[in-house]
Amino acid sequence: MRVWLKEWSPLLAALLVVLSLLVTGGTMRTHTESIQGRLVEVEKHIASIRNALEGNQGVMVRLAALDARMVIWDESIPAHIGYPN
Repeated sequence: MRVWLKEWSPLLAALLVVLSLLVTGGTMRTHTESIQGRLVEVEKHIASIRNALEGNQGVMVRLAALDARMVIWDESIPAHIGYPN
């Protein structure tokens, strides 16, 4: 038995290494696919947040322009009705 074990131990060790690599490779592939799916979801959420922020910035620019026009309009009212500023 000892002789048989000595002769076959390198082959058994190589077989165990190959099996280990196959199992690890399959597990790594599964985890990689899972992570890839999560990254796609995160990228979609980031794009959504970016679009929302850009939309809010556009609203802020329009509000600032409206506020500037209201200040100009408010300052011009006394001149139209004959009162000094």
